[in-house]
Amino acid sequence: MTTDQEAIKLPKGQLYGLWGGKTGQFLTQGGRVIFHTSREEMEFLFPGTPVKPVGINPLEGIPLQYVRGMEAVQFPLDRGEFRA
Repeated sequence: MTTDQEAIKLPKGQLYGLWGGKTGQFLTQGGRVIFHTSREEMEFLFPGTPVKPVGINPLEGIPLQYVRGMEAVQFPLDRGEFRA
């Protein structure tokens, strides 16, 4: 099994995470910081939750699309698929 950067398609550019206002830490699942490449999509999906740039190695975090409960969400988002 190949695990180099090209084979697993690591995200490029700035990553963003959900900031826990009460904890003062990035939200995690299984101890791994939840991240996404689009601040706007995170803010749309989690209104009222602060989204901040996160400086982690993508291999040490978990992409938003793999977080429990996000299985039915397709990225990039089509906002028309969401009810108001």
